[in-house]
Amino acid sequence: MNKSTMPQYIKDLIKKYPQIVSGRKNFKFYNDRIVKTLKLIKEYYKNTNN
Repeated sequence: MNKSTMPQYIKDLIKKYPQIVSGRKNFKFYNDRIVKTLKLIKEYYKNTNN
């Protein structure tokens, strides 16, 4: 997985509401998964629009 850091707005939310992460598995990887998915979608549309 990518070792990128979480965006600042997510850090602020966690600091303000620490209970938001309880019960969420692999919470640290959520943003990485979203970024990876968006990258795949962009690549797909780039290849299909040629």
